[in-house]
Amino acid sequence: MLPRPAGLYRTGTLSLQASPRRGRINPAAGVFPLRDAVDFDRAIDREFQLMKRIAIGLAAVLFASAAYAEDPAMTMDTSLGTVWTDANGMTLYTFDKDTQGAMMSACAGDCIVNWPPFLAEAGAMAEGDWTLVDVVDSDGATKKMWAYKGWPLYLWVKDTKAGDVTGDMVGGVWHAAKAE
Repeated sequence: MLPRPAGLYRTGTLSLQASPRRGRINPAAGVFPLRDAVDFDRAIDREFQLMKRIAIGLAAVLFASAAYAEDPAMTMDTSLGTVWTDANGMTLYTFDKDTQGAMMSACAGDCIVNWPPFLAEAGAMAEGDWTLVDVVDSDGATKKMWAYKGWPLYLWVKDTKAGDVTGDMVGGVWHAAKAE
């Protein structure tokens, strides 16, 4: 073992340790003497550069995942063709009394009871063909619901299983949301 002079030492994690008055350097433990302040500055700069590269890499991954964000709905083949469904496979519908691109749903009261809105999760963001529209839900609260190409989307209470399309053409104003 070599005697360790008093001073500051850099460990493998770039932390500094004050040396004891008389000690020994143990290279196997990853403790190396810093020659001067320049060595310390270089070590800090290398660590900063590494951290910067990691941060840039993480930002690139997050950006790429946002660019490929999933649609809020999925598609399913039904007797009417390919339609949009929620995560449970329940068919989504459009309502003729809504105005394409409007900021508020035209369905309210008993309409919302029978045709629940396809609600967006808190913090959901509109992207591409998918937008968010305000709706007054059956509990009286204003919430955000999904719209596809400007048309608000709803579920039908009488659809009982995934792939049902019994709400299509109800009252001549409800239509299964076709995936184009």
